[in-house]
Amino acid sequence: MEALTGAGDVQVQILAVTHSPLLLASLEPLFDANEDALWHLNLQNREVVLHKEEWHRRGDANSWLVSEIFDLKEPRSLEAEQAIKRAEGLMERRHGVSSDEFTETRDALRASLPEIDPFWLRWRFWAREAGFMQ
Repeated sequence: MEALTGAGDVQVQILAVTHSPLLLASLEPLFDANEDALWHLNLQNREVVLHKEEWHRRGDANSWLVSEIFDLKEPRSLEAEQAIKRAEGLMERRHGVSSDEFTETRDALRASLPEIDPFWLRWRFWAREAGFMQ
């Protein structure tokens, strides 16, 4: 701790977690920037690099997931993120989407998203407009 703070008599409590947005969200009302710090540990060239992050309240675990701390595009699994990206690509094209592309993308969405996911509303609306569903 002396190397990090420059002081030898620092009282320290360390919580080291990996990929825990719920923990960060639950710390928001307790975080004191005068006493607490958020450190980001990254593996670069087989060495751990420590970087102090500026603390910002984000409100909920999903907002933490899409922050620079976790660097996800969606607050979902990587598979769901990839399936949604693929689906959005089809939705942007609008024309010339084959039945096979639709079916493969729909199946990828089914495999990675729960039935209650809000993305299904957009997908079903587009699928009806594109003539894939009645």
